[in-house]
Order: sequence, then C-alpha cells, then structure tokens
Amino acid sequence: MADRVRAMRADMRSVEFPAASFDLIWCEGAAYIMGSAKALTSWRSLLKRGGRLALSEAVWLRSGLPQDVRRVWAEDYPDMRTVEGCRALLRDCGYRLLGDFVLPEAAWWEYYEPMKQRLELLASKYAGDTVAESILRKSADEIADYRKYARYYGYVFLVMEANGP
Repeated sequence: MADRVRAMRADMRSVEFPAASFDLIWCEGAAYIMGSAKALTSWRSLLKRGGRLALSEAVWLRSGLPQDVRRVWAEDYPDMRTVEGCRALLRDCGYRLLGDFVLPEAAWWEYYEPMKQRLELLASKYAGDTVAESILRKSADEIADYRKYARYYGYVFLVMEANGP
C-alpha cells in the first residue's frame, strides 16, 4: 500500500487539500484540539463519495458527575459530550453513523501503565527542574484521576460516512 498511503506531519488546523481527496480520515483523540464540530465540518468535504471518517472522542459515560471530575476536564475539554451527544453532533455535521463503541478501561491502562513507568524514570532524571516536575506531576495526576473516575468518562470510537456530496 506504500504507493497509496502517505504519512504527513502537519497541523490539522491548517492543512489544505482539494475536495474529495480522501477515502479515509482517521483521528484518535485529537479533533477536540480544533473543536470537534469544526473538525467534522471541515473534514467532510475532504472525503470522497463513500469515504469514511474514523474518530475517537472523549465522552461522559454517566450523569451525576462529581465536581472533581468536572474540574479535571473543564480546562482541557470543556465541550465534552455524552456518547449520544457525539452521535447527534456527527448527524448535525452531515454524517451517517456506521457504528461506534466505547473503548474498554483496559485500553486506557495499555496507555497508562507504560506512561507511569516512564514518569518514574523521568522523575529522577529531572529532579529539581521545577518546569519538568510540574509537567510530570500533571501527567501522574491524569493517571490518578482516571483510576478514581474511570466510570464517569472514556472514549467512544465512531465510524461514519459523509451524507451526500
């Protein structure tokens, strides 16, 4: 597939391609950077007829959120939605949902366990560097927050097709 696939390193907010350039756009956990609605809207025209968009999005999994978990996400993703809210958003942006599922907690721990080990190594390497220590502490807090609040948030993986031309 090397003749058909090209990897690029670019800012997704300013990449310009002709309309109908892609069979597939795949974005894991990053659409919120430009705003999920804006990402969905701007990427729609880039898909060829029958093209697909695969997207993972942070979501609230239940109501009755403790203030602490709201605070955790308020700074990084204040517009976080529920799974149904994500489904409604993609419909509003002109897509047809082909399928979705919530990633299991195990998927988070496949990410967090190696991260935790790396943080421990970096803590000794950067001891005394207040900027590095702050970044490492924030990363460790993220892991601790997920351990405490996993039942309240997660990621939904959605596959969709653009409606119409």
